Amino acid sequence: DKPPVSSITLCGVGAAIGIVSQVVAAVEKQGLATTSCVETSYPDGAGKRSGMPKLSVTMRAPWPHADPNSYSNFDKVIVESYSLSLDINFSQGILEGYIDVNLLGVATSSSNLVLDSRSLKISSVSNVSDGAALKYEVGTDGRKSEALG
Repeated sequence: DKPPVSSITLCGVGAAIGIVSQVVAAVEKQGLATTSCVETSYPDGAGKRSGMPKLSVTMRAPWPHADPNSYSNFDKVIVESYSLSLDINFSQGILEGYIDVNLLGVATSSSNLVLDSRSLKISSVSNVSDGAALKYEVGTDGRKSEALG
């Protein structure tokens, strides 16, 4: 229930500075965040200079930022809360249930809600407040994962 962070600081000492550099490069390449501050130092250890370099990189992410693992249109709606109810069917090896999703701030530029639905069998979609059935379709839309929209 914590809000997403808009910045993160990655630190590495000694040989770990190479890993920090690789992570920063990968995050920037995916467009998830940009570097906003870089600091280098030789921190003291037990009152004396350790001689090991330290690299600290602060990255800031635009919000909402693209999620390369999702096909939802989360930038058009805000999920205020959800309630998930599942029954485990061990004999068939499946989960059965439903989810109630409370949405806020539907963008005027979007008339659809797109949710990830990979490996899900959707039997119905309805408006919880009045019970009305809602039109939906499950498709691939040319993507590797399925989207419910």
